[in-house]
Amino acid sequence: MKSIFNNLDKARLPYEDKIKKLYHLKDEFIGQINRVGSNFCIIQRDGIGDTILAKAEDFENNAFYQLTLSSRIRFKIAFNFKGSIAFDIKIINF
Repeated sequence: MKSIFNNLDKARLPYEDKIKKLYHLKDEFIGQINRVGSNFCIIQRDGIGDTILAKAEDFENNAFYQLTLSSRIRFKIAFNFKGSIAFDIKIINF
């Protein structure tokens, strides 16, 4: 699957077009934070354990700045030219 997104990422498009959230899934998912950066984090989804990028701007009410490792969250998934990305993110517990 990653090779598909690696090829898509090489498409000659403006960067803004590559990072737009496309193909929104209707389901909500649950997972936990397994890495935190300055303005992003990586979520490990419950069940199959895949990892999903989340940006600070996609958390409700600036909740990103309250995150800790292993915080439990609820979120939706969309796709862009770089892979899966979380949005509509809510913290369940810290």
